[in-house]
Amino acid sequence: MQSLFSASFENKQFEKHSELSLIRKNLESIDKQIEESAPQFPIAKIAKLDAAILRVAKELRLAHPDLAHELAVVNRLTNAGMARDEALRGLWKRTGVLDIRALVSSLIQSEKWGTSIATVLRVAAETLRRKRRQDAEKRAKMAPLKMTFPLLFFILPALFAVILGPAVVQIIQEFSKI
Repeated sequence: MQSLFSASFENKQFEKHSELSLIRKNLESIDKQIEESAPQFPIAKIAKLDAAILRVAKELRLAHPDLAHELAVVNRLTNAGMARDEALRGLWKRTGVLDIRALVSSLIQSEKWGTSIATVLRVAAETLRRKRRQDAEKRAKMAPLKMTFPLLFFILPALFAVILGPAVVQIIQEFSKI
């Protein structure tokens, strides 16, 4: 009976772990997609934010399906009567991506204070582009460090064996004649 209980427990732990890894992959996917789709934000110069969200969701459907789905959910919720700020906060809560949180809070403040949504989206897109560029520069700076150890342990020994191998064989043959 105990083995049946432990097997059931292990199965539930495995399911929980697989769900967490799936959620983590989804979050990473949406995080990458929000950065890649930043140029689409300024397209939303339409007066109504709902129409802008729907348009961006339709345009991103093929390239970034996860983000497009989440934006479509926001649009459906606002069409169903939920307040726009609640629907946008729900977007952030569902995804958990910090970039979306910043975008959502900017949109809510823009709507609250009556500022231009197009300006907010343009600034958000520029911020995401800058962040993406900085991340790429950071990864580029780390590349030589990450290549050092494989170079030292795998490539250089093989190179020395190819270059010095014939010389070592010849030296051994000369010493064996003595």
